Amino acid sequence: MSKTTGTNALEPASEHLSRQLGPRVNWFVYVFLILFALYHYITAGIGIPVDYWHMGIHLAGVLLIIFILYPAFSGGVAKRRSGLLAPGGVPIQDWVLGITGAATALWIGFSWEGFDFTFLGYPIRLQQQALRQGAPAPIDVVFGTLLIAIILEATRRVIGLVLPIIILAFMGFALFGPYMPFNILKHPGVDWSQLINNAYFPAEGIFGVPLWVASTIVFHFVLFGTVAQKMGLGKLFVDVSTVIAGRFMG
Repeated sequence: MSKTTGTNALEPASEHLSRQLGPRVNWFVYVFLILFALYHYITAGIGIPVDYWHMGIHLAGVLLIIFILYPAFSGGVAKRRSGLLAPGGVPIQDWVLGITGAATALWIGFSWEGFDFTFLGYPIRLQQQALRQGAPAPIDVVFGTLLIAIILEATRRVIGLVLPIIILAFMGFALFGPYMPFNILKHPGVDWSQLINNAYFPAEGIFGVPLWVASTIVFHFVLFGTVAQKMGLGKLFVDVSTVIAGRFMG
């Protein structure tokens, strides 16, 4: 009989790909996921925040957990010793990616109304998001670029290379339309700023319908199904059905 090794108490569906964590980080992930689930169910009952905040919170939590649990390569699954470069067994670069991904996902919410203040004697001004739609500020382009890159890396870690390659191919098609080899494929193209505008700002791209549906409907059904499976509700329903109608044919 094989003996299970590892100290990670979390058991995701693809647990063979997730790294083994140190005890403190493991408990952090436990508490974070419980609060994350409670947030979704509480907001489902009493009303969700404004869409750009809700989707930003959902995406930020997902990205942070992905970079904590999933190593860059399969060789990083084994538990590694905690240290300055790997707090809790998670390499420092993965902490940076997770935190940066969360920050870029929440930037839309923080900057929605714009701001105007002085920092160390320097005025810092940003128009509200409605006035930046179509003409993103340089900082929007920076955050949008970071978020796209981080989402591509998170997707590669969890799913594999195929989907990121498809996304990059279509991004290349949008950017290099005038240089397509066949006339039927040629188009004026867009610059990087406009691509970020369409991909990063709400209503299109990342903060579009798929993320909204995932954060308001899909998440709840998946979590309920997982909890029901762990509690044995599936077997309970089968047993009850057998008791009630097991003696009948058909």
